[in-house]
Amino acid sequence: MRVETRHIEKDIFVEDSSRDAAFLGPKEEYQTVLSDRETADREIIDSESTTSFLGETDFEDSYLIVVQNGMQSEMALVLDAISRREHGLRLDVSIDSPRSGPDDLRTHSLLVRVTDRDEAVPEEVSVDIEGYI
Repeated sequence: MRVETRHIEKDIFVEDSSRDAAFLGPKEEYQTVLSDRETADREIIDSESTTSFLGETDFEDSYLIVVQNGMQSEMALVLDAISRREHGLRLDVSIDSPRSGPDDLRTHSLLVRVTDRDEAVPEEVSVDIEGYI
């Protein structure tokens, strides 16, 4: 399994995406798996921060996991570990935060590209985010 990530300090989903909430509140979390280019192109905003990462994704061999949460700007989501479970994957994510920063609320997005020739797209993905302040 090969894993590559990109943190983006904004909401990468289009306004009418399949995510229920239009805005993530403080410490609110969301994750989804995108297993084909058509869905990724429909759901994700076409911007400089996403275009190259999506363009480098070969959906024949790879899939994307998008992890989002609501927290202060100046912070970043970092993938610490990924492990297989019986029916899927578990992602351990931490928050990289500076000593101080503005007291605001932003949606942060972590794109995780998984290339795995041994296993199919997971049925379930669980995410544990640690490091909230």
